[in-house]
Amino acid sequence: MSGQRIGTVAALALALVGAAACSGGESDWRGEGLKLEGVEDSLTRIDESWRSQLLNGQIKVNLPESAKCFLQVIQERDVTNQVICGPFRRMGSSETTWQQGEITFYGGDASDKGIVAMALDRQGRPKFSDGPANPNARPSRPDGAKADLAAKVDEPEAPHAQPGQNVTASADGVPLQEATVVLPTGRLTLGLGVTGERLGGAEDRVAPPVDGSFVVITGVNISDSSSAKVKVSTGGSEYPVEPTSGSSVLAIPTDGKDARVGFDYEGLTQWFSVATGAREGTAAAGYYDGLEDQASGDCPTVEGKKKRGFQRDFRCQAVVSKTAYLDKPQEQGARETVGWAADGMVFLSADISTNYFSRWYAEDDTFWSASYDQAVQVADLRVRLGDKEFKPKEVFMRTGGWGGDSTTAIFEVPAGSADISIVGNAEVTDTLRSSDSIGSDANAPAKGSATLKIDVPITFARTS
Repeated sequence: MSGQRIGTVAALALALVGAAACSGGESDWRGEGLKLEGVEDSLTRIDESWRSQLLNGQIKVNLPESAKCFLQVIQERDVTNQVICGPFRRMGSSETTWQQGEITFYGGDASDKGIVAMALDRQGRPKFSDGPANPNARPSRPDGAKADLAAKVDEPEAPHAQPGQNVTASADGVPLQEATVVLPTGRLTLGLGVTGERLGGAEDRVAPPVDGSFVVITGVNISDSSSAKVKVSTGGSEYPVEPTSGSSVLAIPTDGKDARVGFDYEGLTQWFSVATGAREGTAAAGYYDGLEDQASGDCPTVEGKKKRGFQRDFRCQAVVSKTAYLDKPQEQGARETVGWAADGMVFLSADISTNYFSRWYAEDDTFWSASYDQAVQVADLRVRLGDKEFKPKEVFMRTGGWGGDSTTAIFEVPAGSADISIVGNAEVTDTLRSSDSIGSDANAPAKGSATLKIDVPITFARTS
């Protein structure tokens, strides 16, 4: 009865490895005390089982024809219950892999004989898993094949992306250069990189175009409709970057050493080197001059002096804002200048508010003899920068400034101008109030006028 049971188990084991392993000859190797026979045929079946489960798996592998399974032998004859199989390499893996496979030993033709077969799990599948060789054993085969445990296997071939193709594969690990892009909608801190390596994991692995590379852009939500259109320039051609809510990867036909990423907003493109992250050119220079966006200053005060005639007190303030881009104004009939300043230039919006008061003094009077209604017209405004002066692109009125309405002038000056002056004239007129047409001084004039100088020093503070 015992012999019948052993024979049945042996038959099952032989079926699992594909055929009865009875013609492989005997050896000096022993497994669990049994002298092994038919080892070569058994290993051939184990090879087939191992290769089949790899090649039919979900992940593509590079499995050389020379890859085999080896018994692991200790002290020249004792076979462990694991084979070591390899080498191979999976798609998306950075390393060559070996696998361990569990084996078992079944009784053979005689009570002291044994046959090697794969151990199976509950679903009847061979038990293979990634793992190293037993450091205390020697990988061996009856045919004398050697196990090169240090062998390197190339990654399986991956499909090549086409130039201009936007790919979704992960670009984790690509070295990135930081770039800061300033747009009218806000400031972006990006990572820019280029790589000629494959990207993605086992399931979405993709290679760059032949002789090409990938440009990687991180940190910008290109799917935001209010942001700029993004493109890449290389080799004299431009390629659009498709909208995405995460990192963007674009295949290009060059090695990417000359690659630039451009951010196009309202017709102006800002270019940044992929290799260094540095901004190229002078477009939108006003965003990058290292100066605060606003500064203010006051006119020298004109104090009225007590003597016969008009006594005039005049003050003014200038609030100056700078920007590389002027959006369309909210209110109609106001500013007309819109869009981008010229390369290397910046717009200055100078808002001039005035405060003026006048009265008439008779000779030696302590108090004025007549009061007037005043009007101020700001004229001939300019920006003085060193020995150069810049005229305004336009001048218009605002309501509700300091002391009343204000005058706004739009200038275009070189970016990076930290110290400037707003200069011009205040044309003032005085009209005798009707209630004072007959006053203590019958010589008080019905009208008066004067030209007062405007000269406001402005300094934009450094941001760093």
